[in-house]
This record gives sequence, structure tokens and C-alpha cells, in this order.
Amino acid sequence: EVAPLLEEYLNKLDKQTVASPGDEKMIDRNSRLACDLHAHKLVLFRNLPYDELSDEGVTTVVGSFVYLTTRHTWNKAARDKGRMLLPETELYEMLQVQRRQMITYLKTKSQGPLDAVMQTALQVASSTTGSLKASAEVVDASNRWSIIRGVHSVGRYAVASSRSIAEDKANGSESKSTDNSTDKSTDNEDEDPPNGSPSLAKQLSYDNEVGEVADTGMLGVEMDLQIGQMTLRSRHLQALETDVANHPDVSLLFGDSTMQASLLERADHRKRYRLVGLGHELQYWHAGHTACPPMSEEWERDYDPSELADTEKWIASIFEPVREAMFNGPNPPPMQFMMPERPLNESAEVAVLIGLHPNIGGPFKIVYLFRRLKCLHVYECVSQGRQWWFTLHLTTDTRYTLREMQPSYAPRRQP
Repeated sequence: EVAPLLEEYLNKLDKQTVASPGDEKMIDRNSRLACDLHAHKLVLFRNLPYDELSDEGVTTVVGSFVYLTTRHTWNKAARDKGRMLLPETELYEMLQVQRRQMITYLKTKSQGPLDAVMQTALQVASSTTGSLKASAEVVDASNRWSIIRGVHSVGRYAVASSRSIAEDKANGSESKSTDNSTDKSTDNEDEDPPNGSPSLAKQLSYDNEVGEVADTGMLGVEMDLQIGQMTLRSRHLQALETDVANHPDVSLLFGDSTMQASLLERADHRKRYRLVGLGHELQYWHAGHTACPPMSEEWERDYDPSELADTEKWIASIFEPVREAMFNGPNPPPMQFMMPERPLNESAEVAVLIGLHPNIGGPFKIVYLFRRLKCLHVYECVSQGRQWWFTLHLTTDTRYTLREMQPSYAPRRQP
């Protein structure tokens, strides 16, 4: 069969990762390969009928899909950037076909089998490569899963409580249960088992009916089978959004590796993420300003070379050649420049002009003219992090700029 072969490859990737935990390049490569292997595992279940579903099959589908939502960055343009070998739409098609069957199947399970399915899927989704073999020991973990109550919560499961290990009794401690839900269980699963057998602490509730918990923000771990998503304390753990991951600043700092992120805050114009395992927080402004910054009343005089004061005649000799070539239309439209109301002093060495945006108005360009250096700098208004900044984008002499703006020596049509 194909499934055991894919699982064997995942197990090999897991062993490599465990052997070299500090090799980030190898871990990123193995994570991408693991995403491809999990995608191939998922398509094997595309047409599986309900009567052939099994605990292992549901575990594979849930664990592999949640692994992809937390590790894979979707909509990558090229393979070397992280694009998957299989079409991503086929994976969501598989989920749409199988999700109703999986939810119906799990409704027939008692507490023990449900814990085994969900806990193993959780470990597969949260491990480095999602190997089922490497996650087998988690079946004996102490989490007790429950159904989230509500008509809008079909297919959502959460960890309701945690059982302690009964063998701690031998060390003089008592076995207790930590309940995270608003409901109290009436079974005796957390009482000390007879004969001191640690396995009986879980066996007491193995055949019980699965409980329910209220949909609150206090739930620790949640699995949503409708969309294949895992939530940690009401925060979705997923691969960093494609638009954010492909941003030039993010690529420059962190490279093209797939990063896990938890959404901490969402505002009208900003999202704040915590990058898992990197010790960084990332703030992303998805919408910039649509207007220029306000302009003070100081700038009330239109620039006109024929109306300059005698002490300002030197401005025209420096600025007019640039204005005629760059800002005099027809495309883009001619730009209006403003000057301070009071004329410059006779000893002034620097003049400042403000260019208004031809469509929306407001300060869009700031022009600094240097009398002795016989050059000018033009700064353009940009919106970064919902703040206005002016960045240098044109000069007539690169020797006097703080930014490297040496023009190309190749043939070109623009300055």
C-alpha cells in the first residue's frame, strides 16, 4: 500500500530532525517535504466511503490536514518558494467530501476511542514532520476530549480536562483531575484504581459517553474538523499568511522558510502575529493611507518662477530644468508647488518647496534646493505602518545624498 510507504518517509524525516535540532535549513527542507507527503496521504482518502472509515483513517485525515494548516504557506508561486507538488484545491476538495463522514463517524465513538483519535491527531499536527509512528506514544496521554456544545459548533472538539498518572500514588501523591470545562463529570475516572494499576485510571471512562463543554475563551486546545484547524487558547496556530510571508521585508529578515504564527491581535488596519519558535512579533498593516498628510498654513504661496523675490532668483536656475522635465505633465498631470508665504533671506542657502498630489491634494513631494551645491533633493511621501514618511527618490547630484542613488550607465530613457 502507498500509505505505509509515505509514513515510512515521514518517520525518516522525523529521525533526521531529531538528530540535528539546530540545523534550521534541514528542518525547513524536511518540513516542506513533510507537507508534500501529508498532501499525498490526504488524497488517498478522497473517495473513501463511510463504511470503510476507521480510527486510523480519521486520525490520518485530521492530523495531516491540521499539519498543513499550521506548517504550509499557501499560494506560493514557485516550487523553490514552497509551492506544493499537488494542487492545493484538491486538498480542500477532499476535506469538503470527507468532513461530514468524519464527524458522523466520531459521534458514534465513546470517550476512549475519541481520545485516541484526537490526541494522536494533535501530536501529528504539532510535531516537526507529522510522523504517525513518532507520535504513537501520545495515545496514552492524559487529555480528555469533549464535544463543544452549540448548533454552530458541530465538528468542534476540545480538551475538557487532564487526568494525572495513577502511578504517582506510589510516590506518596494523590491522583487528581484538572477540569477546564464548565461541566462536571459524574464518572469516577479520576479515583485511585484498584491494585495501583496506572492504566486503569483511563480505563474507567473508556466506554463512557463523550461529554460536552461550553464554547468559551477558556478552552485550551480545540480541533475544528469542519475547516481542519487547530486553536490554542482561542488563537489559531497556522502558517504565516501568504501576503505577509511574501512581503519583501519578511523575506529579507527570515528568508523563504515556512513560519508558524499565532494571531495575537486584529485591528482595522493592522494584524499582530507571534512567530512561533523565533522569539519575534510581527505587525502587518494591510491597508495604507489613502490621503496625504495635512499641510500647515505656512505654505500659502504658489511657486511661479516669474514672481520670485530678488533674493529667490537662484531657485529657478536649479529647479526649473527638473520641474520642466519631471513635473510639468502631461502624464502624470502637472504638479503644483507651494512655498512659504514669507520670501527667503538674502543669505539663505537652502530653499524648501512642497509639491501637491495632482489627484488627492496634500503634500506629496518635498523639494530641498541647495544654493551653494547647485543641486536638489526630492522626497516622496509614503505610508508605512500607518505613518507618513518622506523618502528620497530623486537627486541631481549623488555626491551629496545619504542614500546610494548612483544612476545606471546603461542606455535609459529616464534620468
